[in-house]
Amino acid sequence: MTIKWGKMMLRKSVCCQFGLLLVIALAFPYQLFGQCSKTNAFNCAYVTDGSGGDIFAVNRTSGAVTKITSVKGTLNDIRVASDNRLYVTSNTSVLRLNEDGSGKVTQIFGATKSIPGPFTGIRFSPLGDAYVNTPAGVYRIGPVGPDGQGNHLIQINTGPFPAPVLVSNMTTSCSSAGGLAVWPTGDLLIACNNSPVSEVLRCPAINGVASGCTGPKSAIQQLLTTDSPITGLAVDAVANVLVASGNTVMQFDCTAGPPCRSSTPPISPITLATFDTDFPAYIDTAPFPPGFPPSQAGSSAPPCDSAAVTVFVSTGDGSSKNGKVWTINTVDQSCASNLSLNTLALVSSTRPAVGMGVASASRTLTKHFPNPLNNVPSEIFGYGPFEIQITNTTVNSGCNLSLTAQREPAAVLDAILAKTSPPSRAIPFNGEQSWRTTFHGGFPASNCTTSDDSHIGITGALQFVNPWIALIDDTTGTATLDPIPSVYPGFSLLGVPGDPIKIQNAGLFTANARIVLVDRGFTVNSEQGFQFVGFEPPLVDPGLPSDNIENSGKSFVLKFQLQVNGAPISDAQGFAVTTGVSVARLTCDGSAGSACHNFQQMLINPEGNSASPPSFNYVGGGEFHFNLDTNQSDGTEWCNGIYEVTANSDSFSPHTLQFELVGASTQCF
Repeated sequence: MTIKWGKMMLRKSVCCQFGLLLVIALAFPYQLFGQCSKTNAFNCAYVTDGSGGDIFAVNRTSGAVTKITSVKGTLNDIRVASDNRLYVTSNTSVLRLNEDGSGKVTQIFGATKSIPGPFTGIRFSPLGDAYVNTPAGVYRIGPVGPDGQGNHLIQINTGPFPAPVLVSNMTTSCSSAGGLAVWPTGDLLIACNNSPVSEVLRCPAINGVASGCTGPKSAIQQLLTTDSPITGLAVDAVANVLVASGNTVMQFDCTAGPPCRSSTPPISPITLATFDTDFPAYIDTAPFPPGFPPSQAGSSAPPCDSAAVTVFVSTGDGSSKNGKVWTINTVDQSCASNLSLNTLALVSSTRPAVGMGVASASRTLTKHFPNPLNNVPSEIFGYGPFEIQITNTTVNSGCNLSLTAQREPAAVLDAILAKTSPPSRAIPFNGEQSWRTTFHGGFPASNCTTSDDSHIGITGALQFVNPWIALIDDTTGTATLDPIPSVYPGFSLLGVPGDPIKIQNAGLFTANARIVLVDRGFTVNSEQGFQFVGFEPPLVDPGLPSDNIENSGKSFVLKFQLQVNGAPISDAQGFAVTTGVSVARLTCDGSAGSACHNFQQMLINPEGNSASPPSFNYVGGGEFHFNLDTNQSDGTEWCNGIYEVTANSDSFSPHTLQFELVGASTQCF
């Protein structure tokens, strides 16, 4: 039998954050995989030289240096945003310019008496607004609305620009501010230096955007401390925190923090590099080895199947001269563990290298079908802060499937997705700073064959309104929306702190395609969708699992009503709504026994041929019902534990409620 399914995990949060699985096929422009130059930014690392006011592009492979432009001022950090423009901080301003240095340098914000700077680290929210660090706290430039048009910073082409909004303020000001970094869940990491201790602080994200870190009830937390001031800050693919402090670059395991530790008591960080005569400034990361273009997907020598990164480091010597760019790798080209430090480029003999920002990056993973560990025709491609799973029951034995995760700007994707019916938009992972991540490949590109659809799942943390699946065909460039997916907001992502989401459905992945996460537009109620009023009694919504206790082995009815303008939708509208219901066990109760597994999808028929989830029945009066049987089809009771149920639709955003099952025997599923 053909099992059609796919899945995706995303971070769960209040109201409007959700995970989603999408499939899109679209040919990568060849120039994305060329060499770094003024006309091709794909393989570039961008560097500033402090008081010299110069901005350079360094080829990440060859080390070739190209001067982009010069501006007045002492330049600090630099970032490549998803609008394909460079954002640079200086002691007195935040600047924006084109990647090739052409055109006018635009001042986004200049120092004022109340916000005097200096402006140091810069990163972006998943919505495309800039975070900028200062000794007084972190400011966000470009939240929704301040430009008068509801646009985010990357969407604003000309001024006026939004005034900075305070995101975090420390209990005491920092004597100096360093870099910023963004965790996979969107949490913002902040370097704050004081004597005798410097620290990295964490401001938690709500719906992917850092917030709640000001005032007496600030949610800001101390993540780690160092003895020397911190300049560079970054996060690798598996959420380790990388810190440039003193003459070292260190790696901290913070997934169980704060404070950063892998066990009790806290362990010492790993020193990735110690510089004898140079001092590291800002740092950034890119996948290692870098991904390859689809034309090489059938290569006999695929890259490492790991989440390893290259750490790019800007340095200067004790006299603030001889600016260099270095690379730190933890594996070699054969994928063997090998910690190495190499000089990539001499940027300037008269100035230090200061800022560091890596442009669009990609990672290629290759997996063997069927899975050699269990002989199942399914493989998980683990890219670190997000994963994709491909399943196909008809793929030829011995297939080596390559998929490239590519960081891309939204504009090109959204132009294609706008032509779907209804129109949709690509959505970012929360840790990708408004870049869209697409997964490109296909069985034909890897010299594999299959006679039926593949099924795809993605795991990560991201913003959403109505997550869905889409495909963009390589040959035609046309996007196609998949059927309604299953949605699991409470699933975890290994190694990533937070609460990702899983979405699964069928995908038309027999062709070469690009897989993308999208928000599917609504067509009802002037494109606003219907209002989900909440699950009805006897369930308590909103409520805790302890408010909704049900007996295992029994059935209960899930009920909800849809409204428009405060009244129930009409029967004509109700019968036209497509719905889905997804149920998952999140955790097992201690009484359940060893047969119980956490994060278990329910309501899945392993012999079924449909990837779409079960649907609610429309019963009139705007009401929808589903009879949830807490037995497997063979009569085995579901184990005791905490479960979630999610309703999703083409006409409203997903809605989730947790409940608890009790009374099952130890011979349970």
